[in-house]
Amino acid sequence: MDNVNDKLNTIVKEELEIFLKEYIRSPYLCYTEHGVHALFFQRLYSKLPESLRNIELYIAGEKIMVCRIQKEYPTKTDLGRSRRQNWDLAVIGDTGKEQDKYDELPLCCVVEFGLNATFEHLKDDVERVGHDGACVDNTYVVHLYRISEAGKKISRRDASRNHKEIIDWEKSDKTLSAIKVYPSKNTVIYFGLVDFSRKERFHPVLFKYENGDRINLELSEEIAQE
Repeated sequence: MDNVNDKLNTIVKEELEIFLKEYIRSPYLCYTEHGVHALFFQRLYSKLPESLRNIELYIAGEKIMVCRIQKEYPTKTDLGRSRRQNWDLAVIGDTGKEQDKYDELPLCCVVEFGLNATFEHLKDDVERVGHDGACVDNTYVVHLYRISEAGKKISRRDASRNHKEIIDWEKSDKTLSAIKVYPSKNTVIYFGLVDFSRKERFHPVLFKYENGDRINLELSEEIAQE
């Protein structure tokens, strides 16, 4: 595999799935969604070959070094909104050394996260990554949930057992049918859930939607039986 973008995308996908399995094992490593972004940034950066971690560019006559992974990198267009958006995490793709702007570098892939987020948040993420103006071929939408018992929550940021979107995701795939997934885009949607709300903890849930199929991600036996 000689193509830089293919190498980068393979690493992103592999490390993302490792990271999500770690989340299922330890869902309280990060207090907020922003913490999840930061931790995955660190894990991904450490897995990139040293030759791919940074890029040497010439912009406005200046030689600069740019990190391959960017947090809150701007979208190429406004994606049909009132102004340009920002990606939770973006990976800069293969590019020539001469560039006009730091703000509009070509992207190999982007990752959008949600933690105990609503269905509308999920729908918005999928619509944004699928927009023609996104100009990114490989996109990942990751929505994670952690539930603890009402009145005895581990964190006030935890979801409750009656969270409607969680129930729909857990019991059927009908929730996804309400989302327009763009077939021209290589979009993978991940869903992970850990439930502490009952005496006997529910089995953790981790699966993805890829190419129209729901695929359960295999968890190690000790995680699945905790």
